[in-house]
Amino acid sequence: MAVIGERFAGRYLLQELLIEARIGAAYRAHDQDVDETVALLMLDDAAVAAGDAEILRREVRLGRRVTHRNVGRSYDIGEHQGRHYVTFEYVDGVRLPEWLAGDPAPGRRREVALQLVAGLAAAHGADVFHGALAPFSVLVDRGDRAVIGNFGHDGRDAVQVPAAHTRDLRDLLQSEAYLNPEQALDLPATPAGDIYGLGLLWWELWTGEPRFVGGPLPGRRSCLDDDLGDLIDPARRELRIPPDFAPLIAACLARDPTERPDAATLLATLSPEQTSTRVEPVTLGADDVATEEREEELLGPALQPGQLDAGTVVGLAVLPFRYRGPEQSQYLSEALHDELVDLLARTRGLRVAATGATASSTEIGDRDPKSIGERLGVDVIVDGTITLAADRRLRIAARLLETDSGFQLWHERFEGSFADLFELQDKLGKRIAEALRLELDILVEREHLDAEAVEAYLRGRQAHLRWQTHGGNGAVAHYQAALALAPNFKPALAHLAMATLLAWFQPRPEDGRDWARESAQAVAAARARAPELPETQLAIANLAAQQGDFREAMRGVIEALRLAPTFALAHEFIGRLLLEIGREREAQRHLELAMELDPALIYGHADIARVRALHGDLDGFHRHMAVLLRLRDEHVPSLGMNHLRVGAWIRDEAMVRRALDMLDEDNPRMAALRTYGELLLSAGEEPARSLALFHRLAANSSPRLQTLVVQLRAERAAYHGRYETALQLLQRAGELVLVDLVWLERCPLFAEIRGEPAYREVLTVVRSRRDQIEAALAAL
Repeated sequence: MAVIGERFAGRYLLQELLIEARIGAAYRAHDQDVDETVALLMLDDAAVAAGDAEILRREVRLGRRVTHRNVGRSYDIGEHQGRHYVTFEYVDGVRLPEWLAGDPAPGRRREVALQLVAGLAAAHGADVFHGALAPFSVLVDRGDRAVIGNFGHDGRDAVQVPAAHTRDLRDLLQSEAYLNPEQALDLPATPAGDIYGLGLLWWELWTGEPRFVGGPLPGRRSCLDDDLGDLIDPARRELRIPPDFAPLIAACLARDPTERPDAATLLATLSPEQTSTRVEPVTLGADDVATEEREEELLGPALQPGQLDAGTVVGLAVLPFRYRGPEQSQYLSEALHDELVDLLARTRGLRVAATGATASSTEIGDRDPKSIGERLGVDVIVDGTITLAADRRLRIAARLLETDSGFQLWHERFEGSFADLFELQDKLGKRIAEALRLELDILVEREHLDAEAVEAYLRGRQAHLRWQTHGGNGAVAHYQAALALAPNFKPALAHLAMATLLAWFQPRPEDGRDWARESAQAVAAARARAPELPETQLAIANLAAQQGDFREAMRGVIEALRLAPTFALAHEFIGRLLLEIGREREAQRHLELAMELDPALIYGHADIARVRALHGDLDGFHRHMAVLLRLRDEHVPSLGMNHLRVGAWIRDEAMVRRALDMLDEDNPRMAALRTYGELLLSAGEEPARSLALFHRLAANSSPRLQTLVVQLRAERAAYHGRYETALQLLQRAGELVLVDLVWLERCPLFAEIRGEPAYREVLTVVRSRRDQIEAALAAL
């Protein structure tokens, strides 16, 4: 047995023995090459001799086809000093029977039940099925994420393996209580067997006990003589099974596999409200946010069986980039290639060809998209050049090519300094991977769509990048036009959800639109029809934050980053939340990565600068603001806002006046900021026109923006010594969605009132929101 603390195979630091099984021992290990915790299984010699290594190799290969939060990820299989090993995703949780022993609430059981069918739908959509599904194949982590492991069958095989020939099937099932009829009769395994297993899992989820106590023996109910009466006969129905699940379980347990529904149909049959976790919104008025009674109106008609895409997978190969430059730096091409393969292999919906396979194609001089597509079985290839110029600048050109036609789908150029090679390699690899992810989302949909819908979506994306959400040429209008032509266009659904939330944050009172309602509608539709897209999960997170549910906000953004580790906006979102609750080191890493991935997000420096000022580090404040000053014209609002606020915090009237000078009187985008700056310099009560502006903003804007406006008013009141007014405004911010604990604890303007009971009450509320975020992080 290996020793805890040993570094195995030169990269895996063994941390804990998880389990000893017949085929070997499994450990929790830290993969030091990629800084990730994994599960590492070391096979015994007997298991290798019995052929288990080959079966596990097959499981790893199949597992790499599926990228879904409810399917265990497979990483690698190898051999070190005669010991065969396999690495998998590490799930910090318990097996399903142990989870059920804790008597989870019905809502938690329902959530896990839905996750199981979602995982199967994704796997079956990638032509992968399990073949021996049982409670012991399912882990549930501390956040109630269910993960199915050990998928062992390839749906593309022309010859199916008989069920009895799977790796110690009886051992894997633990008992014959989880056999399906095909296994009992020694017939070939098919995806329908997984559906039968799902029915047994659902039964056990709701009742807490197996449906069968053993195999098909005389006098014992089994898969071969189950009349399903307790599921379909009202007089005999098992009352612990919810009425909506009973007929679905009965359908799953049909003896004839051809009569069982497929996983995608089951997932689509479950209504949208069953596939989401509802949170209570902040009170914004009777009609601001959709209620349960308006769910159908918000979502439109429920999806019918067969309408829901179970998870399209795109096959992709990354060719080694052609290198141009000094021979001693030839390794740059290989380094960038490895970085791209690693990042893309972790991206939802992609099946990435192995490095060796692509290398062999280019070694024989074949870079033709069609022949590579045929040889490797991929849909698209990434090709490009990397040039090291005489000025030691790296210039990289990357392109995405369709293998069937050879057409170029996307092209982009990147440039950076050679001074810090490893940082550049990492940064450019992530940027290329993120750009490809967005293009591949369209590729998955393109063949089913009207070209005009795709064009409208792309126009919306361009407007969205420029923060243009309003009007006939805004992102919202373009996304809606795309969806009018293609109602199930998933990227358009997800991006519309994000765009409406942005429009809600920057409202135009004159447009008369109810952005609270439109945002709720768009997020609900994306959640129901495109939950696998990271943009959907980020929209869910954003809406939850607007509703004051910061635990759900963190769960959403964490899921977005799991689906797309290079999603810049998700890094920005989580960075801002962590910054506000005081986890500054982690926050800065996320914000800096967001800016690396998307240089347009450079205003992250304004967030970091603001917190530096709250800590009394004015040098740090000015250092970060200097980055924005170099791009003054693009970032005047961020510059003006921070200088106005920090000038007030340190009572530097000259700084406030300089900030006002930055803001153009004739620019409507800066009108509210100028009003605030002028109020800071005015010692009187808030004039009527200013109050009217604030009330107009509050009536039409998102809760996060409302909270910011109230924060500014509280700062202004405290700046002029009106502490009673400041306390009232702070209480109002607490009633909204204030989560900026660092500001509340450190803003110098409130030093005189921090001991007041009302102030401490607000602190308690904001700290409870901090605790929600911490709890979500702890559940990882």
